[in-house]
Amino acid sequence: YEVAILFGDLINPYWQEQELWYRKYLPDFPFNAQIVRLSGRCDAEEQADLCRRLLRDNLDALIVNALDKDTLGRAAAGVRSRTVLVDAGPKIDPAVTVSIGHYLPMRICDYQEQGKLCVQALLEQKKTIKRLGCIGGPKEALQSRARVAGALSALRALTKIETRILWSDFTRRGGEESLEAFMD
Repeated sequence: YEVAILFGDLINPYWQEQELWYRKYLPDFPFNAQIVRLSGRCDAEEQADLCRRLLRDNLDALIVNALDKDTLGRAAAGVRSRTVLVDAGPKIDPAVTVSIGHYLPMRICDYQEQGKLCVQALLEQKKTIKRLGCIGGPKEALQSRARVAGALSALRALTKIETRILWSDFTRRGGEESLEAFMD
């Protein structure tokens, strides 16, 4: 199988880790796979241009993590291709996906459910929780807002728990700085 993986957000430590996993495990599968990276920072237009080019190559599959819900989806909808576009996330606007020839949303996780499960696990401990701090990634990121919303939904019935939310970024240093802010 001819497969390409189009990264867009390799500034994010999560996706840096995913690239390592792809490189480690792809050789175990019957794929001729290429990993395609953007030339610089997270540029949705550059990602869309690369998507168009890769779809025209008529690969068996193109795995993407769209930088936004519109740009890459519109680019893919404008190309006739036999390539299955695998949307890891998925982020592409459902109104656009109906125009993409071969579209497969790959649900990696439900971010809201992640936040909810984390808080539920804390609440199942035998300790009394009076305060809960939640560090979200960038506030503008869908997954960050959804995880925080999930965490807060698990707390709705428990009105006596003081809640504080801080927004950070996707770096370890950002997480450390937010944790230090909680300690102040």
